[in-house]
This record gives sequence, C-alpha cells and structure tokens, in this order.
Amino acid sequence: MSTTITNFNDAEFTQVREAHHGAIQLIRRAYYLMHDFITPGRTLIPRQRQLIEDSLFATFLSSTSNLRPHTHISNYNWNFRLIHRNLQRLNRHSSHYEVHRSANAINGDDFVRGHSSGYEYAESIGTHSHRRQPEDERSYLILYDPFFTTSYNNRLRVMIHEMCHAILGFDNPRSRRNPNVDAFSNDIYVTNWNVFNAMSFNQSILNPDKHALFVLFLSEITLEIIETHTIH
Repeated sequence: MSTTITNFNDAEFTQVREAHHGAIQLIRRAYYLMHDFITPGRTLIPRQRQLIEDSLFATFLSSTSNLRPHTHISNYNWNFRLIHRNLQRLNRHSSHYEVHRSANAINGDDFVRGHSSGYEYAESIGTHSHRRQPEDERSYLILYDPFFTTSYNNRLRVMIHEMCHAILGFDNPRSRRNPNVDAFSNDIYVTNWNVFNAMSFNQSILNPDKHALFVLFLSEITLEIIETHTIH
C-alpha cells in the first residue's frame, strides 16, 4: 500500500493531542482500578468492583460469560494478573509518545499524518509490523483520513489499540489469524461481535481491541460504530 506522509493541520494536530492525552488518562485509571482489584487489602466501593467485573466479562472473559453465575471471580486471579501486567506497561510507556506537527517520521516523530487509498484509521510501524519496517529502526504511528472524521470515543479506542501494538508488541500473525478477519488486516474488528466474544482468554490477552474496550468500559465509555475499518 502506498502512503503519503504530510504535516498535520492545526485542527488535526489538536485532535491527535486530545486523543493521545485522553487515552493516557483512561489507561492510568484502568491500571489503578485493576491494581486495587487484585491487591489484597485494597478497598473498592461496590460500584467500582461491579464495574470491573462487568468489564472483564464483556472483554477478556467474554467466552466464559455464560459460566459467570456459577463461577467465583477468584477463579480468574491468574488471568487478572496478566491483564494488570499489560496495563502496567501501557501506563508506564504511553505518555512517552510525542505529537509533532511536522511530517518527519524518519527523524523520530511518534505520530505522523498519512494519506492512502485504504479505509483504516491508523497503522503501527515497528519491528512487529507484518507489512513494513520503520525507516529509522524505531516505532511510530501513522494516522489516516478516517481517524479525523470518526468520533472522539473511537479515536480513543484507536489510540489505545495502536499503543498495544507499539508497547506490548501485539502482532496478530497470519498463522493465528481468524478467518473472519478482514483480508487486509490481522486485527479483529470490534464490530464483529461473534468473533470478539468467542475468543478464549489466551487469544484475548494478545488482542489490542480487547484491551482497548476494557480500558474504555472502565470509564463507562461505549462505542457506536457501524463499520470499523480498523488498524494493522
């Protein structure tokens, strides 16, 4: 796919900074909530605990949600620690990304403006990328046209999703690809709920949209997406 890199205009620059800052705040909240949830002696108010449990069964534990009435939540403690570890890494590194107006990805900008003939929101370029390698041996994110016309909440999802690729190294290789995934992407679209909900925990813990939606749900943010041309 041919991509043209250009500068952000003022409005786009503001959109990227707002989405990045918002994603950082949501990740931080999710990390501390999950930390208190799994740490003995920490106190959560009942509403917070219920929110966390509901978010877990809507995302990482969706394939076992029918067992929820018959299973004690402590049975999943090891799973929760893996989620917490990932959130810890996202919280530690997400704020290190920088947004610059000029288009010089090969000079080290973390976010760049891209134009292409595709319909995706964004693309993570890095050592895990199955499509291309970074030109300067470092990771960066390309944001495409649809990113700037979608809702703010969906831009938050895109940011968190892409940081899962860049920080956690999720690559979703084709050898493990679900046949219901788009032909040009290794990511499962969040609108393909049958596939999303059927994923096992071992699949979910490596999936960027599971992490993104979990983070959003913990801040009681929902998405209304009709069609998701999503992220590679």
